[in-house]
Amino acid sequence: MTIFLTGATGFLGSHILQMLSDQACHIVALYRNQQKISKLPNVTWVKGDVLDLEGLKEIFSQFNFTHIIHAAAFVSFDASEKEVLYDVNVNGTENLINVCVLKDFQGHFIHISSIAALGRDEKNMGEINEVGLWVDSPLNTNYAISKYRAELHVWRGQEEGLKTTVICPSVIMGETLHGESSGELFHKLFKFSTYYPDGLLNIVDVKDVVDAVSIIIENPIKSIGEKFILNAKTVKYFDFYADVAQRFNLSKPSFKITKSLLRFLYPIDYFVSILFFKKKFISSDLVKVIGNNFQYNGTKIISVLDFKYSNYSESIERIGAYYYKTLISKNK
Repeated sequence: MTIFLTGATGFLGSHILQMLSDQACHIVALYRNQQKISKLPNVTWVKGDVLDLEGLKEIFSQFNFTHIIHAAAFVSFDASEKEVLYDVNVNGTENLINVCVLKDFQGHFIHISSIAALGRDEKNMGEINEVGLWVDSPLNTNYAISKYRAELHVWRGQEEGLKTTVICPSVIMGETLHGESSGELFHKLFKFSTYYPDGLLNIVDVKDVVDAVSIIIENPIKSIGEKFILNAKTVKYFDFYADVAQRFNLSKPSFKITKSLLRFLYPIDYFVSILFFKKKFISSDLVKVIGNNFQYNGTKIISVLDFKYSNYSESIERIGAYYYKTLISKNK
């Protein structure tokens, strides 16, 4: 088994890489920044970029892959980074699919998408599952659109003969640097615990996402051609903040950040950024995601692959303790 992993130095990719290394798989891991490389057994590091089509062709010529896990992605709610979002998420996926088709890849292509790619319909705030169709809506962020368009390339690859599986995680909680994914969420929570966003939070433990990838690899017959939402729990932001605050003796959340408040502050923030040459704190896409009450049904993978999510309370305790140690204790 030889697995090609993109995004291997990122938050989720590094966790997937560790799992595959522990299972003694041979992993060919794509990297751009050598400083982010981790020394693990069974890993062959290859410098490259999903935006480099010719480079990808060369990599495919050197190895006979049985699996491809496409975890490379760019996440941002900053409108100024729209072009980067589309370039990495859409064009990068297109390149990878094109190379797979060109090289007649016969293995299993596992695409890490996002619940954002399922779209948000402002007329239907109910539960969302895998069979729902994308709806163009003002609530869809540039990130959501980019992940949706990336998925279209995956499904096009499937129509051309590729064996694909798509997984759509919700907000992934896990141990990482504070500037990445849930690291940013916990960083802001520990620093500003009295402020909490309006709306619902859909979350999943990074261990669950990694386990899902492992189970999908082990069960190709049941997983090929399927899409799976990974969402362990849906909670109100207030309840999530209050839970973490209680566990780690932080100030209780008391000030709700609403969509209307952000809309009011948005032009002020824009004026301040122009006046003082600072980056905007509030983006138009941030306004779109605040105050939403969408719930994502992550039970399909349970019934199809006999999957089991981690205990929510234990996940919060483990991950919260990590960030408490790295973000709070070291500053005391």
